[in-house]
Amino acid sequence: MPTPTPTPTPTPAGHVRHERLVEKLGWVSAFEPDLAEWARWQAAVDVATAQANRHGLDRDSARRLAAALRPWTRPTAGPRCPTTRQLSADLLRFTRHQQRHLRPGERLPASTEALESCFGRFKQLERQQSRGGFTQLLLGFGAMLGTPSPAAAAAALAASRTRDVREWAAHTLGQTLTSLRRRLFTGATNTA
Repeated sequence: MPTPTPTPTPTPAGHVRHERLVEKLGWVSAFEPDLAEWARWQAAVDVATAQANRHGLDRDSARRLAAALRPWTRPTAGPRCPTTRQLSADLLRFTRHQQRHLRPGERLPASTEALESCFGRFKQLERQQSRGGFTQLLLGFGAMLGTPSPAAAAAALAASRTRDVREWAAHTLGQTLTSLRRRLFTGATNTA
């Protein structure tokens, strides 16, 4: 069996000779203009992504995005930035196209980040309530997203009896994986 190659430990920059760095990484300097252009593209995309994550998509999205992208879309951004200005213009054009389908006051999520956060919260809730099962707990998913008043919470609890929820789940969702396992293992231990 061959011995594993040890992982080299990082060396602080002050302990590496300049000649050694140039020998190993000098070729990267030939790509400096391309890397600078890529960094500007990445900065513009980061701005657009942050806007989408923070505000979603509404009828004002393009205006907000145009303001946030202004450093990359101005002609005074310099002659070295035409591709970044083009990318910014494309991002704005796409946003305008998407927002024109929205009704006044409508806002849509523009990324899955909020949804992923909701699923994380839902999984935490499921761990706390695992005895009842994951599937029936889906009914509470929408309740996690708001902050109901005490009166609204009381009205919802009064309108939704536990028996009604169980009947709905049995009729709508059918057998859950947990209930199938429980039935399988109960049957196995009863026949032994």
